[in-house]
Amino acid sequence: MFKIKRVLLFLLVFFTAVLTLARAYAQAPSQSITLKPGFNFAAFTVKPSLTPVQLKTQNSFIEDIYAYNAAAGSFLSISEGTLNIFNPSAGYIIKSKSDAQLLITGTAVPSAGDINLKAGFNLTGFYKNPEAISFSSLMKKYFVIKGLYKWNASAASFMQVVRNASGTPEILDATDPQFAAGHAYFFYVSADAKLNYDGSSIVITSSVPAENYTLSIAVSPADAGTVSVSLGGPYASGTSVTLSAAAALGYAFKNWSGTDAVSIVNDQIVMNSNKSITAVFELTAQTITVDASNDLGPFKMIVGSHNGPVSLVKGADETAKYKEAGFKIIRTLDYYGPFTWYNIFPDFSKDPEREDSYDFSTTDVRVKKLVDEGFELLFSFSPSWSDPVHKYISDPPGTVRDSAGNITHQADINDFKKFAIICKHIAMHYNDGWKNGFNYNIKRWELWNEPETNTQFWTGTPMQFFQMYAELAKAFRAYNPSLLLYGPGNAEVVPPSNSGVDSETYTSKFLEYCNNNSIPIDVYTWHSYGGETIVPSHIKTVADSMRTRLNTYGFASTPMSCDEWNSGINQSNFSDSGKGAAYYGCALTYMIEKDIIESYQYRGDDHPLGLIRSSDGQFKTAAYTLKALKQMTESCTRLGCSTTVSGEFASLASKSSLDGSYYIMASNFSADGNTTQKQTVKLTVSSVASPPAGGWVVTRKVINDTKKLETEETLSIASGAQAAYIFDIPSNSVAFIQISRKN
Repeated sequence: MFKIKRVLLFLLVFFTAVLTLARAYAQAPSQSITLKPGFNFAAFTVKPSLTPVQLKTQNSFIEDIYAYNAAAGSFLSISEGTLNIFNPSAGYIIKSKSDAQLLITGTAVPSAGDINLKAGFNLTGFYKNPEAISFSSLMKKYFVIKGLYKWNASAASFMQVVRNASGTPEILDATDPQFAAGHAYFFYVSADAKLNYDGSSIVITSSVPAENYTLSIAVSPADAGTVSVSLGGPYASGTSVTLSAAAALGYAFKNWSGTDAVSIVNDQIVMNSNKSITAVFELTAQTITVDASNDLGPFKMIVGSHNGPVSLVKGADETAKYKEAGFKIIRTLDYYGPFTWYNIFPDFSKDPEREDSYDFSTTDVRVKKLVDEGFELLFSFSPSWSDPVHKYISDPPGTVRDSAGNITHQADINDFKKFAIICKHIAMHYNDGWKNGFNYNIKRWELWNEPETNTQFWTGTPMQFFQMYAELAKAFRAYNPSLLLYGPGNAEVVPPSNSGVDSETYTSKFLEYCNNNSIPIDVYTWHSYGGETIVPSHIKTVADSMRTRLNTYGFASTPMSCDEWNSGINQSNFSDSGKGAAYYGCALTYMIEKDIIESYQYRGDDHPLGLIRSSDGQFKTAAYTLKALKQMTESCTRLGCSTTVSGEFASLASKSSLDGSYYIMASNFSADGNTTQKQTVKLTVSSVASPPAGGWVVTRKVINDTKKLETEETLSIASGAQAAYIFDIPSNSVAFIQISRKN
């Protein structure tokens, strides 16, 4: 019995001890780690009670355990006998043979303290959950971190966030992990540092500064725009700065550039280093480029007018206005009597060699007035548009009609020879003093006007006109070879489709006749009123068409003159408007570009198609375009000028030989009269030989519906081998720009 009691007592003590130990074991801190076959990265949330070897011995599925020694730059392991203890602040790689749950028991970790990070890679474990912060956010706070890596056992790869070349954290695997207890992470740092997460946040201290970063911003091109920032610097590490790019007139923001530009996302940049970026703008403006080295020679004012400076309506003397507009030459057509051949030689039956056959009384006073005022003449023998006295103004010289108007004598070659003698004596009167005349040395003489318009100016046949021209050309060449015979004064070189005008007869056939018969053409003349749609480019069309014909028929060296033009006809023009000013600017530019030697605007006085208002005697708007052209031609040389603006847009440039100023005239015409549309233009004067040290002053004047060559803007720009200026030019307006040296 005693023996049985002793056995029962032993068993009671034993089981009590076992239960006590089991209870104690169950209450000890523990950690369960899920393992996958292969490598598993883990950290201990408890201080293990077993050594690495003991842990492996008790868990047959563990093949090996590794810890990274940052100082040595190599791994410690059980298999190599170099891993002997566990450190809760370290990270471990557990190589498992199979899926398993590893139970770790031990004691609570009081703290990890400062964890030394060596420059390079460090495998660090987290024993507790620190602040809820992602890899990229921690990297934005501490520039010393170059990369963070977390192992994904299921994918058998790392989740990585690394700092790119611009210093910005870049998420490589579409995942930005957060730090958590029980996990191990590779910290890649650029310098030795200390990591501490015992408190409520992760703190890293190192020699790499974590704040006071600078942001440098450049703009390209330098004057293309500005950049503003939401916060001023210097910046603490991780500061997010919003960038705003504002383009200057004529530019649009394109992109950010530079090494640090890749760190800009949605116009925001995180300051984790000193950064330098460039705001790149692209030119959206069209261009006008003036080449200061391309000197095209003296700039001649090519513009003349009709019916000298005596008011048609009021009879006032408008000489001052004509000179202000820049008119140099007067075409004498449409004086409505004076200058017409039959008013000077009223009786065709008379002897053309006798002085008493001529009457110069009404013409002399007008010629003297023009010459005394300094005007040159294009003396036209042609009848005017109308004549209050003579009925059959369009008859070929020598035609005879009876009282009923029937032709009793058709003009013939002998009549044209006589007519040539008459014209020669008219020239002799004004150039050689014949019949108590003058010595004015008038060089320009014109036979006729618009022979195509046979209901208005010519009732004869084309061949009669050809013969008449030939006889006068031969007579003038024999009399004085220095005189220039202008003709034929074509009205419709490019006629409207429904006009019924046979332009080929009075252009191509005329040229063919002259070529076949060796008849000289000193200056070929034609007219333009804008064609069917009334656009200034009609002048270019006519010029190109006539140059082709002249070249074809052997007159390649014959110059052309547009000796009659305007913005429409039949009182439908728009000369007293910005549209008219722009039409004039484009038309004159096109004529200059096409080497038209002279241009005769119809007309300068207060006629309905004129440039002076009969109501107050002041200029109509289009006249101010002529004033601008006059200024840029006086004592100036013309410069090469090109533009990228399409449509009815034209530009001219010149340089003053007096003070070195540059002048640019830009004209923007719209056929629909719209003034709300505009062109933004960048004007560049390049290849400036000797730029002023003090810089340039730009003055832009405008001509439009309300402003008459009035200053719109004045500003200073820097000196240099080129001067650049951007401005807006609305439709149906003219910009006149002077770039002068700053005093």
